[in-house]
Amino acid sequence: MIEEAFVPAVVITSTAVGCWIAARRFGWPLRRLGPASGKALECVGGVVLFCLLNAAVGTALIFAARALSGRFVSLHLGADQSLLAVSALQALVFQWWRESSRRD
Repeated sequence: MIEEAFVPAVVITSTAVGCWIAARRFGWPLRRLGPASGKALECVGGVVLFCLLNAAVGTALIFAARALSGRFVSLHLGADQSLLAVSALQALVFQWWRESSRRD
């Protein structure tokens, strides 16, 4: 029971503390939290898209390596967890690029 509630409890607590500090210390208006959450969901969608794209490109490269080398290349090469972090970075860059393009 405690193990199942630990991660949500940490996330809820850190979010509440972060919101409290942002509102009290920095004077950020709470009414802007909704639009900020929407932007976060846009980024999550971008992360999912880049994860899928990176997986497809990785699979294609592995199959190409198999065909060109005539040797077995494992699909497990594409299961590197760092691809999730790189996909998140790609999504953030594209989101910020999109936002800055709207202002120009």
